[in-house]
Amino acid sequence: MNVALLNKYNLKFLKNFDAHNRITLGASGGGISEMLDDCFDTNTIDEFLQKIDLYANGGLDPEGDNMLHTEIYTAYIDNQSADIYLNIGDSKLLQTIPLIDLKNILIMWKEFLIQNGH
Repeated sequence: MNVALLNKYNLKFLKNFDAHNRITLGASGGGISEMLDDCFDTNTIDEFLQKIDLYANGGLDPEGDNMLHTEIYTAYIDNQSADIYLNIGDSKLLQTIPLIDLKNILIMWKEFLIQNGH
């Protein structure tokens, strides 16, 4: 795990236990953590990573879709960065993050989820 990258965004991956002693996973630290907290499906993360690679290599989505969607968050990407928005009420920009950092964080998040049974 790239601790320096996590520290750069004050990002932490959390593993806790609920009242029934079941594992709960989450993230804390800025807009990216909120989006991660809304994305526990590793297949969705794989789709995000494919789209990030496409844009990072100068490509464009054939349908013109430059968004990574979770239930209540959207990241608009270009070949350099991602703008993460909360999609409730008036859209609010939560964070702008370099695309390569977003990719590496998503890879670490996916590994964290897999290691903890997701």
